[in-house]
Amino acid sequence: MTSRILDTFQGDVRNNISMFCRALWDSECDIFIFMARKAACFFDCLRELGIANVRGQALSDRVLDMDLNFLRDKNVLLVDDCIFTGTTLYDARNSVIDAGCRSFGTLTLAVNMDSIRHELLPGESEWEDLRIAEPVFRMSDSDCVRQCHDIVRAVSMLPRPYDVDFPHTKTFKFKEARFNSILTLPGWQPMECTSDYQREHNVRVFTLLPHKYTITSFWDAHGVADPTGHYAKVRVYARQLTESGSYLVRFVPIVMLPALQNDSVEASLSSLFGSEAALHEAGFITPRSRYRLLHYLTAHSLLLKFSVRLENAVMQNTLGLRRDLAEMAFGEHFWDVYNDITDQIHYCQIPEAVITSGQNSSSKGTQRPVTVGTDVEIIAEALAPFTRLYKDQQSRGRVLRHIVADLEEAVELLVDHHLGEVRDFKVERDQHGAYNWSPYPSGIIARRRD
Repeated sequence: MTSRILDTFQGDVRNNISMFCRALWDSECDIFIFMARKAACFFDCLRELGIANVRGQALSDRVLDMDLNFLRDKNVLLVDDCIFTGTTLYDARNSVIDAGCRSFGTLTLAVNMDSIRHELLPGESEWEDLRIAEPVFRMSDSDCVRQCHDIVRAVSMLPRPYDVDFPHTKTFKFKEARFNSILTLPGWQPMECTSDYQREHNVRVFTLLPHKYTITSFWDAHGVADPTGHYAKVRVYARQLTESGSYLVRFVPIVMLPALQNDSVEASLSSLFGSEAALHEAGFITPRSRYRLLHYLTAHSLLLKFSVRLENAVMQNTLGLRRDLAEMAFGEHFWDVYNDITDQIHYCQIPEAVITSGQNSSSKGTQRPVTVGTDVEIIAEALAPFTRLYKDQQSRGRVLRHIVADLEEAVELLVDHHLGEVRDFKVERDQHGAYNWSPYPSGIIARRRD
């Protein structure tokens, strides 16, 4: 399996990966922060194959939205798969410096020589800005794009989801008949999304969509009266062993929540942790970190609902989660804290979706829940074409041709309905500067997209 994944890469990249892995192991740092999603996913892939590891704590850069006191007086290495301009690394560097780290550096698998400022390279005048370590593999833009493409393909071969935000189960082995039973579970509709490349290498990927009665009971348990704009599914990643015909399978539950009120998210999670102080002590001091945690909790709850059906029909043992990936996303001590609240996640209440006005939401009077269907229907209309990619029994190419038209119609409806608020928000955004704008007014948090 190791050679098959490494054969995905062309030219000198395979040799570069070996040197990159050696440099990772030789680095005497306390904390290794991998840029999400590609570098983090690729490292986890290499670690699972036994090709790479680190002698410190491996985290994804998602943790940079949490309490960073644990970085104080620590030696930190920022790790990326390819540096194009260094913008993302600058943000990470500023975060670890502000947290009081003892030292920081950067290790990367490739540097795009067509887009990076050469002054940032070793021996140049601005090297101190990012402290890019040797070996530096200098590549053209086209070669960097090819490497990024090959990394995504290699990750899909394991197979592993291109994701760092949701729970991942451990890997289970099923005989072919048992595996096929997973695809016929009552209450779940399978949709195959295997790529041609994966199929050539005995990999299969499915999305299991919950039937209406299944998902309705799930959202009801979490206090969601109107699930419009809420999405839930379970991904199944499987690789068939050529010798026995059995499948190695892992499951990843995925939920998508709409924009939510910061204070409501904090209140919901505080009740789960016992108090607001306990939530903050666990590191969740920012709205974005709490929003990530709410997604993780809800996804795990979905997995538990799914596993009840799975255990009754296919297997007896519980779908255990990978602790290392949970700690990579939320920090070294997250697992111990999480175990204390796992029994309660079924009852975690998801706040009502809201849309605020374009005014500053520091005043409570400017925040209002959507009580009419119009705005929610507009959001659903914008998301509908992407949902159809999973649900429609037709080629994706045919569906994609309709997406632009559907989105244009949804945007027109949104602008017509909120034209004044859109203008006010644009003015406010411009006043704060192009580098400080947020796609949502203050007081609202939504899931990060990469």
